[in-house]
Amino acid sequence: MARVRTQLTSLKPHPALLRASERIGLIGTAAWCAIGLATREPRPITARLPLTLDLLQTLEDAGILARCSSDTPNAQRALYDPISWLNRDHGTPAGALQRALEQALQLRVKDDRSSSEALWSLLVDADSEAYLLHLLQRHQMANLDPNPLIASIRREWAPYSLGRRRYLAWAGLRHAAACLLRENFDATAAYSMLETQIQRRGRWLFAKQAANEIAEDDYCFVPDSNWRHPLLLEIFLERVMPMGRLFWSKPPPPKPRHG
Repeated sequence: MARVRTQLTSLKPHPALLRASERIGLIGTAAWCAIGLATREPRPITARLPLTLDLLQTLEDAGILARCSSDTPNAQRALYDPISWLNRDHGTPAGALQRALEQALQLRVKDDRSSSEALWSLLVDADSEAYLLHLLQRHQMANLDPNPLIASIRREWAPYSLGRRRYLAWAGLRHAAACLLRENFDATAAYSMLETQIQRRGRWLFAKQAANEIAEDDYCFVPDSNWRHPLLLEIFLERVMPMGRLFWSKPPPPKPRHG
């Protein structure tokens, strides 16, 4: 087995595949890897389906694949997400494509630190928003459009690690759930309470953080060891930035401001 792995490692990806990887960059190549894995791993590609669909559209726009219905002949189908596609020809046999993509990704990682950090931020946003939506559903508050709420909260918790964002969501939902009962199941009032509590608790955390009164992993909710990562997150932690638990306890770098 070790000999086979060494032989595969020594093979270089086809030039057509490398050119395709260069077109879509590190994030696109990582997404391409994750989508390939989705045909044999029954896990979500990312924590949020809208992000998965955006990445799939990016790959289609770049000529990497073509989205199609699941009953299309030769279609590739994800085992978890409701997506299917046809691969374009990039000079690589189907059986060698995944390994070639992993090698192409390693080349992108060496050359593009800023995109590695952008992918980190993208994954943290997706997981924190997915966790918030999970809590809203658990507390029967998912009947309103959550997107305006998410857009507002995204600004509030941008300075925090994923683990602390999860904590803020949990702490805010406790107050929002009480508000829901108190206000005769008025979800609008509950959403407003949730946003207010995340702001207040966030300011409290920020003050504690600035005064060095709390450790990096205090007030930090981390999934248990049995939690199965979405595929793109697994690729990120194994091949892009192998940071382990720091993914949950360390804030991602600030996003660059434009204009």
